[in-house]
Amino acid sequence: ALIGAGFDVEFLAPHADRASGFEELPGVRLHHVGRARIPPHGPLLRFCNWVELNARFALQALKVVRTNGRPRVVYGMSAFTALAAYGVGRLLGRPTVGVLLGTFLYPLLDDRRALRGAFEELIAFKLPFDRLVLLDDGTRADRVAQRLGVPAERTRFWMSGTRPAACRDAVAGAASVRDELGLPSGAPLIVSASRLASWKRIDRILDALPRVLAEVPDALLVLSGAGPEEQALRDQAARSGVADHVRFVGALPRDTNLRLIATSEVFVSFYDYSNVGVALLEALGCAVPIVAADTGATSELLDSGAGIVVPPDDATAAANAIIDVLTRPELAARLRSEAAEVARTRLLTVEDRAALELEMLAGLLD
Repeated sequence: ALIGAGFDVEFLAPHADRASGFEELPGVRLHHVGRARIPPHGPLLRFCNWVELNARFALQALKVVRTNGRPRVVYGMSAFTALAAYGVGRLLGRPTVGVLLGTFLYPLLDDRRALRGAFEELIAFKLPFDRLVLLDDGTRADRVAQRLGVPAERTRFWMSGTRPAACRDAVAGAASVRDELGLPSGAPLIVSASRLASWKRIDRILDALPRVLAEVPDALLVLSGAGPEEQALRDQAARSGVADHVRFVGALPRDTNLRLIATSEVFVSFYDYSNVGVALLEALGCAVPIVAADTGATSELLDSGAGIVVPPDDATAAANAIIDVLTRPELAARLRSEAAEVARTRLLTVEDRAALELEMLAGLLD
């Protein structure tokens, strides 16, 4: 969107694997910033690591400025580098925009000690950016900003944009993804799409799976994503006797992942903090029945009946909800209809989201 509006983008990334694909965009110059050398072990060293990382980003940004001139606006795309972005913007006399892609702070708001332990996010909220863009992902960043005293006129609370045309294409081409991934053509698919990290709580899905298989023995759980918990999850599946009904398909290209979601009988998400991530929004866009844990603001998005929301640590409730979707066609049809309606009336498209960003920048740069 920025490139289309005539901006050139100098993108500073912490290391190469965090910036895959950006270097191929015309109008983007990618600059790799070295990793912090201080290991983040323990509170004091973690703080020192954060200070070093921000210093590295600030120095790299100033080198870019010396070569390419002063920027029109400086973005800080993470709590971990917000201080560098704010400091560089103020030093150069340019507008600053902080971006927080969700937050872990909401459950900590009444625990001052825990809140101080999350100092990176706390400082990012407190820095007086000209605008602070908060992702509406169900983690309640808007309420965190309010509690922390961030002026409402400086904040923007926006959901990720979705791709309706891509969802339509995914639905039309959904059947082919089973052959591509080696999935049986007739098996009812239960799909989860996320990084395999501890707080994504894939273990909760595996806890529910034995009961699901007792009622729907040909069901297949497909886990799209990679991450540090993969071996632990494989071990859990083996201990539970369900390994033959679980497929780890790794991190998929986005359009392949979308077709996998579109071909599923039920999409499941049991994160700790919220489930209103891009994958769930895409499931809504593809009109797929959803079963999700009642964490964060998940139920506020699915309150119309666009999905079934269950207690996060109730494996029986989760299993029963999945079984109901797989065995009651009328329920599945109603969930699909409600999901399509929510996608149509409550979600932003990618184009809508880009327009909001550009409108915000126009106000800052006038």
